[in-house]
Amino acid sequence: MQRVQTAMRRAQTAMRWLPATTRKLARQLAGPWRGLRALAGEDAYERYLRHAATQHPGEPPLTRRDFWRDAERRKWDGVSRCC
Repeated sequence: MQRVQTAMRRAQTAMRWLPATTRKLARQLAGPWRGLRALAGEDAYERYLRHAATQHPGEPPLTRRDFWRDAERRKWDGVSRCC
């Protein structure tokens, strides 16, 4: 969760230095961009961090690399074919 908050603070700091029209465009695109990331599953690690922070406090979360490695393992373990 702290990583997500740190990333958000960095993004907000960077936004202050952009011209007003660019900031407005970035805000308008942020919602659809989040939706696209959710559809593609790209935000899975951030969702996992939020879940881990709320449901499993005190336990260290997986690293991004370990999270995606585990996701691939879960996806392909037990794959069965019809033929």
